[in-house]
Amino acid sequence: MRYSIGVGSINPTKVSGVRRALKLYFKDFDLVPVHVDNCVGPQPIGFEEVLLGARCRAKNVFSSRRDFFLGVGLEAGIVDIGNRYFVLQVCCIRNSSGEEFFGMSSAFEAPKRVVDEVVLGMFSELEEAVVKYSGIRDIGDREGLIGLLSGGRVVREDLSFQATLMALINLFSRDILD
Repeated sequence: MRYSIGVGSINPTKVSGVRRALKLYFKDFDLVPVHVDNCVGPQPIGFEEVLLGARCRAKNVFSSRRDFFLGVGLEAGIVDIGNRYFVLQVCCIRNSSGEEFFGMSSAFEAPKRVVDEVVLGMFSELEEAVVKYSGIRDIGDREGLIGLLSGGRVVREDLSFQATLMALINLFSRDILD
């Protein structure tokens, strides 16, 4: 059986990370990128906003096409923990019955100076501030801030993969301990 799965993003790194994770569970599928609203604006700040953004993206995938087997929503955001800023991704996978399964990537500490400018409203999203300091245009569609900071050892696609894989584990293991 060939599955049709929608992902609520047209960002190439998110789509690629989702595809990598899905290949571990599905042999035959079509992944369809869909431009959707995330309900939280360009830069979610705080874990609740990041989670809401992922949930909204997954739900909105079905607004574009009702015949998807699954809708995948990924949201990257900034979380303040003890006056330190961390960047992570949350994935929500929603099935056609409305059940939701969540996963999260590893998180990394972002430079305070850069994030402060976003939090203070000088930039509408982290990517804009990173471009200012790095000069790398469209970094969010490529390696991301994590790729810049890690020297390419970890890239944004890896975080998308991790978050999606964690949500898939939840989806496919839901009956194990019930």
